Amino acid sequence: MIPKSIEKLKTLFQQCPSNKNHLEQLVDFYQQKKDWLSVCQYYKNYLTLVADDADVFFNYAYHLRFLEEYQEAINQYNVALSLNISQPEEVHVNIAIIYADYLRQEDKAFEELEKAIALNNSYIPALYNLANLYEDRGEKEQASRLFEKIIIIQPQYYDALARLAHINKFDTVNAPIIKRLILASQDSNVANTTKANIYFALGKAFDDCRAYKQAFIYFEHGNQLDKSISSRYEKQFQQQYIDTIKAVFSDERLAKIAIISEASPVFICGMFRSGSTLVEQILAAHPKVTAGGEREFFIRLMSGSLDPFPSSMLETSFIKLQAIADEYLADLAKAFPESELITDKRPENFLYIGLLKVLFPNARFIHTVRNPLDNCLSIFFLRLGNKMNYALSLTDTAHYYQLHQNLMSFWEHRFPQSIHTVNYDTLVNNPESEVQNLLKFLSLEWNDNCLNFYKVNNTVKTASVWQVRQPLYKSSSGRWNNYKDQIPVLIDIFNADGNIT
Repeated sequence: MIPKSIEKLKTLFQQCPSNKNHLEQLVDFYQQKKDWLSVCQYYKNYLTLVADDADVFFNYAYHLRFLEEYQEAINQYNVALSLNISQPEEVHVNIAIIYADYLRQEDKAFEELEKAIALNNSYIPALYNLANLYEDRGEKEQASRLFEKIIIIQPQYYDALARLAHINKFDTVNAPIIKRLILASQDSNVANTTKANIYFALGKAFDDCRAYKQAFIYFEHGNQLDKSISSRYEKQFQQQYIDTIKAVFSDERLAKIAIISEASPVFICGMFRSGSTLVEQILAAHPKVTAGGEREFFIRLMSGSLDPFPSSMLETSFIKLQAIADEYLADLAKAFPESELITDKRPENFLYIGLLKVLFPNARFIHTVRNPLDNCLSIFFLRLGNKMNYALSLTDTAHYYQLHQNLMSFWEHRFPQSIHTVNYDTLVNNPESEVQNLLKFLSLEWNDNCLNFYKVNNTVKTASVWQVRQPLYKSSSGRWNNYKDQIPVLIDIFNADGNIT
């Protein structure tokens, strides 16, 4: 219900749409409700009458991103630039983020960041984003140079120091970067989110040095910090969620739905850190395949028009489902207009296989799996973010892994011809036969480039960016043995399931 004060403000704004005070109050109200359409409409109405307010054009552009109006957002940012907005370098960075993260036009993102740096060569957001772009492209020297420059400009910018630790490989705990990170971890003025990045970087660095006991302590510190600011992982809630998915997408329900689209998109899914980036990179080396990366289309859908999923499916009309299918295909075509086959590598899509088979009966799924101890440990060693709260505890991660297995067994029973499983440990030991099977599943002819995937010149926006820039190696398989003294509970869980090999 809209408060009377807001209704009065709306009336006043209608009478005088050029009143900036009324605009800001209305925008603040609708921002809190996350009603981005109303926010943008109020900005648009104001700018129709006040065409020289650069700051409002900037704010309008910023909020257009929430409506996925990316090109229009860029247009409005450019208007702000034409009006000589203060700090134009910030505008160029925002445009670069749209190009890099949403439109996948990395070359244009580079151009915008270079414009920002030309305006202000000490502007850290531009330097940091440019370093990240270089890192995504596997250009280690350029990324390192920029992270070092940031630290020179602002020595307490510890996030850049943490990125340096992830880029570099260490063979001694006395390395200068490690020493600087240890000092940074002792800085009482550091925000918890930055301190967590420091701890995860130290964990990675000590793991490089085979100082496994100390590495584990740092990873624990990082996860404990994130746990203190995250919602609690509720095992019963997650179990009910999986059970509801299985009930909603029963054979009986699926049989009643007419074919919506003849398209046959390809999804790579499974647990995080199970080898999905490696599989996508192998496929990206094939001339007929384009790596789509971690598309967010269905993630946004679940928090938008299909919320709450999966129960929302019980009332979703055929027309709406058809619109979703069309929007998804249009989203892919917009991002990759000349691509023949595009992979959508969003690990969580394993939750939505029922929906995806409803939308696209011909869809194909590549399910990546890995030794459960290696998989759970690798998740614990990576900062996945507060939304993935299961990752902050090894026992919670093991529980989520078991739910994942349970649901995938359900899907494999219902769609046996549509799901191909790639086992990471088998892949690194027998790459040629596994890649042959993978290509056969996708009806693709053999191509030698797929074994030279590490030479592909593309952008990889996951934590595996450096792993897929080198030939296959076996050191990550059985990695849990390095930490067996630290993970007895985890070993007991999967020994009981008979899953340790």
